[in-house]
Amino acid sequence: MIEFLKIIPKHEGSFSITHNSHKDTYETAEDYLNSLESFNGLFTDQDFCTKTSKEQIIKTNEIWECRWYPNTPVGFVNFYGATFGEIFNKLKENGE
Repeated sequence: MIEFLKIIPKHEGSFSITHNSHKDTYETAEDYLNSLESFNGLFTDQDFCTKTSKEQIIKTNEIWECRWYPNTPVGFVNFYGATFGEIFNKLKENGE
């Protein structure tokens, strides 16, 4: 737990990790990603924890999302992973 707390990025607004929020609205992970892409614009590789995350998310219908507001409640950073381990490792990478 202490290791996890050390890698949480500095944030003036909120910090959150969610799992399978697409299931709250009876969507597939693929539909959820498509709706986000329609709203926010096209995804880049930087939006996902690894090069295979998007493919794994769609294949397993499991999605982990990490989001934080670094400076103000306007403007956020987020990325997606197929597992919590991917989220943890990405946060670790960003903190180094």
